[in-house]
Amino acid sequence: MSCNHIKPHYRLTSVLAHRLMQQYIDCDARECPAKGAAFRWLCSNGEVQPDDRSQAYAR
Repeated sequence: MSCNHIKPHYRLTSVLAHRLMQQYIDCDARECPAKGAAFRWLCSNGEVQPDDRSQAYAR
C-alpha cells in the first residue's frame, strides 16, 4: 500500500506529531512520509519507545 501524503513542511511539536500518527493510522510509517516524520520525531524526543519490529523505520 502506498500513500500520497507529504512530509510536513512545518516544525513538529508533540501535539502535531501525535495528531499525524492518529490521522494516518492506516498508513505504514515506512511508506508514508507524514507518518514516518511524526514517528521519528516522537522517537527522537523520547515520547515513543519502538519495539524491535519497528526499528527499521524509526531511523
